Amino acid sequence: MSESDNGIDIMEKTKQWGRMAAHFINTYTWVIFFVILALGIKHFVYIWDKKEINFNIFNRDLTTFNPRIYKVTEDEYKQNIPIRDYFVMSSYNSCVGGDAFQDWVDIEILKRLIKSGVRGFDFELYMKDGECVVAVGPEAEKGKFMLKGSYNYLDFGEVLKTLDSYGFGTVSNSSDPIFVNLRIKSTNPEIYYKISKIIQDNSIIRTKNRITDKRFTVYANLYKKYQYKHQQAKNIINEPLKLIKNKMIFVCNDIAENSFWGEWNEDYTGRAKNNYKFMECINISNVIGNCLPMSNYGVVFSHNAGQLKKDLKLIHGISVPDFSVDPDKNGKWEKHAEIGIQLIYMKFYKRDGELISYIKNWDLAKKAIIRKPRHLRFFAIPIKAPRKQKKELDFGPRKCNPKNAFMQCI
Repeated sequence: MSESDNGIDIMEKTKQWGRMAAHFINTYTWVIFFVILALGIKHFVYIWDKKEINFNIFNRDLTTFNPRIYKVTEDEYKQNIPIRDYFVMSSYNSCVGGDAFQDWVDIEILKRLIKSGVRGFDFELYMKDGECVVAVGPEAEKGKFMLKGSYNYLDFGEVLKTLDSYGFGTVSNSSDPIFVNLRIKSTNPEIYYKISKIIQDNSIIRTKNRITDKRFTVYANLYKKYQYKHQQAKNIINEPLKLIKNKMIFVCNDIAENSFWGEWNEDYTGRAKNNYKFMECINISNVIGNCLPMSNYGVVFSHNAGQLKKDLKLIHGISVPDFSVDPDKNGKWEKHAEIGIQLIYMKFYKRDGELISYIKNWDLAKKAIIRKPRHLRFFAIPIKAPRKQKKELDFGPRKCNPKNAFMQCI
């Protein structure tokens, strides 16, 4: 065989190997493509089904725990004990059934919590396409709320309407008051107008289920404090519990990254860009000093728990989970209760020992609103009326001698 034939043979074999390599690469490329496509479809189906899976697990667990909750009795209301002297069964992120990031929010979760007797609810509020919505997401970064972490969102009006219709409907403790904690995660001031418009809409919250007396609002208390001393205002937490029977109470605390409260406008009309109508919707807030918002870290690692305990005899305390708690766990709620925090928000979507213990506590009490023990409550000590002075001990009218030093009396 000549050298030219050898060269041709080598070229043919090279082409053959090239064709085989191309076929191999093409085949495996398609295989990899279909594998990735299958995994993608599987993941999408899982995400799509996760909302239903979350609810089924959530419903199963609460059915297993099955807290037996009954309404506050009329005898309890007749005691005229202040609102600040009660613990309230409370849930954190009350529309979440799975995870607080890359998961779903679900109105059915809220309905299940209501059915279980919960009377303290918590929602994260965002602006989406010009509307106020309920979702979940990470905390602010450098003073800005970057995104919501849930796949979907719920209309805030729908959430409140569900609280109104189901919470004051056929559940066993339907006459108990409902506390709603609002955590605003938007730097858009328009959200305050949207919130107030929804809360004051009678088709969403029935008039009979709201506090219509403006004396118990942030607006009245701020107006009295900063503008007119004659403005009538009252601290709602000092009022007896019967005042808020069958009522929805709103809690909102100032946050440094998004301080709307600090802008006080003397020309209050309700139509200005600041829309202070929002202040007429909030009853409990650190802005007027009747609320003390705390995190789990602030409670567990407090340098002065004794002082906190004293403060919480006169202030309504709320506590929420934070970075000091594993995202998949709840904080030690008993530490919070020991110092008298009234609203201890627990992640009902994280079934752990702390949550089970928390639910058992309410199950044993058979109520979602429990009176605090005496050592965690404030009692005014009455002072006896002074004895009438004896006539013989009366000095009589004083006279000043103008000849003596200035204002020297004899």
